[in-house]
Amino acid sequence: IAFGGRTLGDDQAKYMNSPETPVFHKGRNLFALNLAKQVGMKEGIVLVEGYMDVISLYQRGICNVVAGLGTALTEEQARLLRRYAACVYVCYDSDEAGQKAAQKAIGLLRDANNAVKVISFTGAKDPDEFIKQHGRDAFLALTEKALPMIDYKLDSLKQNINLGSEEGKIDFMKKAAGILKTLSPIEADIYIKKLAKELKIAEGAIRMEILGNNSTGEKKIVHAQERSHEPEQEEISQLELTLIKSLLMNPPFVEELLDKQEIMESRQARKILN
Repeated sequence: IAFGGRTLGDDQAKYMNSPETPVFHKGRNLFALNLAKQVGMKEGIVLVEGYMDVISLYQRGICNVVAGLGTALTEEQARLLRRYAACVYVCYDSDEAGQKAAQKAIGLLRDANNAVKVISFTGAKDPDEFIKQHGRDAFLALTEKALPMIDYKLDSLKQNINLGSEEGKIDFMKKAAGILKTLSPIEADIYIKKLAKELKIAEGAIRMEILGNNSTGEKKIVHAQERSHEPEQEEISQLELTLIKSLLMNPPFVEELLDKQEIMESRQARKILN
């Protein structure tokens, strides 16, 4: 449907493609998907940044690999991968720009309901260079050790934080709470238990941090008397449902909310809490 190329000099644009046409849109296609989709639902698909990454891996027998067309991953491409891949293995360049692009890509893939894992490597700037230096078996070993998306995000947060200090643990948990609050109750429960054991922090404290009840008072609770003039909310919100599930799974957590019942905004949720 089009041609794509990699410039060989110091051109500002690294990748060049044919002009867009009625059948070719950069943001809606993936390089080598026609080859990778044949095994994608069985083995998953490795997503890399460049054409040469795809070619080097393919030459060494790794055929389930695709690349964007010289631009950042798009929502359309993420949905396209959902159709053909049982799991998407994100394997972007190891430099800072590559890792920032990987963070954005995994967010889009997650939003499109893809199963996502991240392949990390050192000693090479990109998958092309890695497989040339270390070979096929070494790359396949990286795939076996690929981290689930949440583990990768949490590990990335730890890179510049001293978890041996109290200040470091507090800083890490404040940032990790933003990741954990996006998870389903079951996923969140698994990672809360994991972090509680690793950092030696009470599970209840981590749950309260996720809910926004931190010691700095950044989260402001609207008291019942302050909103008495507002119409009563009848329908239970998703946040209230998640909180109720947390209470059911962790009964001791109820005691911590006895003096914070106004956190429930709907009449039905307050009845359940009571």
